[in-house]
Parts: sequence; structure tokens; C-alpha cells
Amino acid sequence: MVRFNPIYEYFNKIEGLFENVEQISQGGYLKKGLPYFRGVSDESLELLPSAYRPNNTCFSKVDFQNHEKDCLRSFMREARRYSSIPEEDVWNWTVLAQHHGVPTRLLDITRNPLVALWFSCLHDSDKDGAVYVISGNLQISGIDEEVYRTRKHKDIVSGILSSEPEYDSVKAPFVVEPYFLEERMAAQRSAFLVWGSDQYPLEENKVMADKSRTPITVNKILINGQDKKNILDCLSILGIDERSIYPGLDGIGRYIKRDNN
Repeated sequence: MVRFNPIYEYFNKIEGLFENVEQISQGGYLKKGLPYFRGVSDESLELLPSAYRPNNTCFSKVDFQNHEKDCLRSFMREARRYSSIPEEDVWNWTVLAQHHGVPTRLLDITRNPLVALWFSCLHDSDKDGAVYVISGNLQISGIDEEVYRTRKHKDIVSGILSSEPEYDSVKAPFVVEPYFLEERMAAQRSAFLVWGSDQYPLEENKVMADKSRTPITVNKILINGQDKKNILDCLSILGIDERSIYPGLDGIGRYIKRDNN
């Protein structure tokens, strides 16, 4: 873990991490040589999607899977009148549900390190935040090569999200870069880490089932809680604040509310 004070040191740390990124691509699907970022306002939070976080009703792997399915079904039933997504398109329904706060096995990440830094500073000024830099083998692993070559990527991901037995061998998290269904997804350069059948935090996952593969690498940059307000001010000068993160009237309102507190 690395602690920094002024904002330019953050860029220096990011630049240093870029030098060690392994260039991996899955049929051109993932861009080569570029890591992903996730900002958290409390550095003690684990890299674990909301559907798999501890709660008072789930005590086993199956419980968490059923919890995820029940939440998605409830969302689809209520939201159907607002969306034209086909019922069988589990992937895009899950993306939409995640976007609106429903527990899923997706974890939001971004291509933009400044967006991640902004999220790490937005709340909990009494706590240190963190930006996670995630790189390495972020492809889907555990699937037969023939399956990957003959099926659409979206259909494979939908099968994994539906816990179809054929995809039980997919255990480690992998990255999906979605179509941007809403403007804020484009503004935030959104992507997702999608959990396979394992339900452990990313730091604890054993992703090296095949030793010929490069493992997922997670670097953690600590953000001093006392520096958060200053960092937010600097980011706003650079064009990163609620008005750009949440395009439209909602973002303007959020910015004015925070700026006048």
C-alpha cells in the first residue's frame, strides 16, 4: 500500500504501476495493457460485489445465489414497464439493476483513474480511502476454448450470471466492458468485474488454476482522509465532479448541494 498527499503524486504512482502491466487480450475484447480502477471512501472495504456481502439471510453459497436471483427477478418485474430489454437478456438486465442499486455479482470499476480518485474522496472524510488498481489476467477463465469461440460473449456471461451448470468451472472474477446504456456510464468510463462461482473478495481469490496464466494483480493506493476535501477541489478544477460524473440536472443538483455544505 502507498500513501500520498498532493494530487500529482497520485499520477506518479499510477504511472509507475502502468510500467508493470501485462499486455493481455481476449480476442481483442479487452484493450491491451490498460488497468482498471476502483475508488472506495473507506479503505477497509473489501473488493466484493453487493450480492455477496454478508447479510442476515444468507449463510451459504446457494443462499447468496438465490438472493441474487430473487433480487434480479423482483427488479425485472417492477422495471419491465420502463425498459425494452428482452426478458432473456440476463446480462443487460443485471447491468441495469446494478446501475439502480440492486444487489448483483457485479462490481463497478472504471478506466479513468481520476473518476476512481473522486469516488474515494466523496464520503467518510474521517476515514482513509483507497484506489485499487486492477490488472493482469482479467479474461474469463475456466471455459473450454471451443465454447468461447462459438458463442457470443454476452450469452456466456448471461449463462454465468444465471448459474447454469455448464459454467460452474468459471470461478475467478473477470472484466466485462458493457455497452453504455446511459450517459453516466460513458461519463464514468464504466466497466464491471463479474464474479464467477467463487464468492471471495478479489484479494483472496486463487486465480492461478492454470500456471500458464498471469494472475490478477491488485495494487492499493491509500488516500489520506484529511486530504479528501482538497483533492475534490483539485479534481473539480480538472473537470471531475458531480456535473461530469452524473451528466444532467441530477449531477448539477448534487454538485450545488455539496458545494454549499
